[in-house]
Amino acid sequence: MENNTEGKSMLTPKDGCIFCSIAYGKTNQTVCFETNDLVIFHDHLPKAQYHFQCVPKKHIRNAKYLTHEDIPLGKLWLCFM
Repeated sequence: MENNTEGKSMLTPKDGCIFCSIAYGKTNQTVCFETNDLVIFHDHLPKAQYHFQCVPKKHIRNAKYLTHEDIPLGKLWLCFM
């Protein structure tokens, strides 16, 4: 069986992921709000006056890789939408 962790949720940032880099302060992007689980920052190419990105600190490749353990994170995410 192949051990492929690329798509699995990880507690540490993934190298090469711009959102992980922002979430862990490895860019010059200004974070507007932060919790233990997520960060909110101004969109790089805003489509509206108040256009923000809300990303988890836990690397999740895409929605296909969400698990039951991610449900609380999803609920928290919805609070900021």
